Amino acid sequence: MKNRLFNIVRNALVRGWLGGRPANPPPPRRFVLQRILHVEGGRPSGNPSPAMKPLLHLIGLILALVAGHHQAHAEVVWRVSVKLILGPNGQRPGTPAISNPEIQAQFDFANANLFVAGRGIRLEKSEVLEVTPPADASKNWFAVDLLAGDNKGDFEKEAKDDPVYRWRDDKINIYLNDGTGAGASSFPGSGDITVIGADKAQSTPWVFIHEIGHFMSVKHTHQGQNCTDEDKQDCDDCPNPKGGNADNMADTLSDHKCFDRDGIAQETFGKNYNALTSGHQEEVDNTFFNIMSYHGNRSILTTLQLDAMCDTSNQQRDEVSLNRFIFVDTLSLGILPTGQSQLQAVGGPYAKLKNAIDDARAGDVLLLRPGAYTEERVIRKAITLRAVRRDMLVGGTSALRAR
Repeated sequence: MKNRLFNIVRNALVRGWLGGRPANPPPPRRFVLQRILHVEGGRPSGNPSPAMKPLLHLIGLILALVAGHHQAHAEVVWRVSVKLILGPNGQRPGTPAISNPEIQAQFDFANANLFVAGRGIRLEKSEVLEVTPPADASKNWFAVDLLAGDNKGDFEKEAKDDPVYRWRDDKINIYLNDGTGAGASSFPGSGDITVIGADKAQSTPWVFIHEIGHFMSVKHTHQGQNCTDEDKQDCDDCPNPKGGNADNMADTLSDHKCFDRDGIAQETFGKNYNALTSGHQEEVDNTFFNIMSYHGNRSILTTLQLDAMCDTSNQQRDEVSLNRFIFVDTLSLGILPTGQSQLQAVGGPYAKLKNAIDDARAGDVLLLRPGAYTEERVIRKAITLRAVRRDMLVGGTSALRAR
């Protein structure tokens, strides 16, 4: 039954039934394409229309739940090891103690939203382990606030050195304890650990994917704001909030943790949200509902955020990633292309699809940007071709459609 449901939903997506496009698009003439999916939003920023989001999130959740039973296409898997730091009486952290279904809910939420994002990323819950700190531990790691002072760095060193903490070099290590009120993750080059309070994981469905976003190098949408996080100020203590735009993402707007949608709209466009054009409203929504924001109901990752995560997955965080992303862009003029996202003089995306296919290994995901890819090529590898930003022409036919 699960396989049948998976096929019905997948075929609806691939054939365009849910996107208002004609069913049964003509097949490509010159390519044998294995496991094609038509994904990532065709709207200007690469996200689905607001009217489609509830349906797409439901579809994403269904596919996330059945993915373990039906391997439909190549994907990049980020392996995650969750560790629960036990208390002195062997109790799990959290009030009440966090349960395995609550941990699973974090993965379900993340994978539903990653499915809608359309890059072929999946979080794999490799294990959930209980760890008991030794009697000679430097601190009470069950009860301490891991975000205070040097605690996070001290704990990471201890966790890597002492086998009792079950550190995994090939996985994203997430530790949950009782004394931490929020979450924090190390950016590439500054560490490797992610720490989250169990109560936060129980109450906030997006905390895992938010912190993993940092692990994959993506900053807060409000990076550079005044009344900073470090000031520990409530919004009532920040009467004149000024947004930050230091996240280095051109497709997010200046943001502040205290802004509502009108605040974001006023900061950039000088008007309230309802006075904006639909295109500008979407830009505001892409920031306000962003997974890397501090606002409620987070569900969006933008095109450039996803590009950065894909690049980091290939490079600084490749040890936790199963398979690779390879970007293809007909505008790329770089010599010695590497398949990374940014257009540059050396490296960057492949300009020709056939060269990207030659570089690909079984399981890799090729991300095709707008252009016509008409080279003669037969694909004999288990790879996935995904259209990003807009529909692609492959072999002279609209074989890949962006959603």
